[in-house]
Amino acid sequence: MARGRMLSKSLSTSERRAKLHEVFGPPCPQCGGSVAEFAQALYPLLVAHADDFGREAGDLFTVKHAIDPSSPRGLQQFQLALKALEVVRLIQWYEADGRTVIQIIAFEEHQTGLHKRTQSKFPEAPGTSEKFPSNRTELNRTELKGTEPKGTEPKGTEPKGRKNATAAPRTPAQNVRVIAKLVVSELLPVNGKPLDEASLIEETKTRCARLHIAYDSRAVKSAISAAIAQARKQPRAS
Repeated sequence: MARGRMLSKSLSTSERRAKLHEVFGPPCPQCGGSVAEFAQALYPLLVAHADDFGREAGDLFTVKHAIDPSSPRGLQQFQLALKALEVVRLIQWYEADGRTVIQIIAFEEHQTGLHKRTQSKFPEAPGTSEKFPSNRTELNRTELKGTEPKGTEPKGTEPKGRKNATAAPRTPAQNVRVIAKLVVSELLPVNGKPLDEASLIEETKTRCARLHIAYDSRAVKSAISAAIAQARKQPRAS
């Protein structure tokens, strides 16, 4: 496991981090101040101690004595801070295989060098897999068929002289249709509660990062617009 982790400067303007003050801003007598401020201070330390899959021990004793041992706060205050981080969806805090685990949400989006990771010693959250995040409906390969940009050939059909050539990676612009299918399949459920625009953009970026789909802000916004237009055209079930 790495000795440290990348901490993106986007954390400063994170809507989820800011939401801590909206939901948990008032002073809390039990935690010696604001739950939001303590949670904001604890979160970077949780990121730093996470393994290559963004997981770590989540029991209160370990979090207090291994993650922030110099903190004068007690276990109850740590519990409040972790619950706050879970509510705003900066972490997932769960029980699996008799263990309490913390999963940093969108961990892979901000880390480098994860291609060398093998297997986490912490169990994944129930209902997830090592390849796909929770609540993901795996896209069937046939759903993506035909979305390749013009000029590319399926595997095994390379022209003569190009069999050993390395295919150029797809650009974010070329992945707009793929990302749109992802949004329609997973983030725009017919009977589900719609996400607000900011959350939809953030969730789309998270899914792209975990699936190693090249993206940028422009591609994500274009894909979301296309997905919403497609969803509106679909007939509603009677």
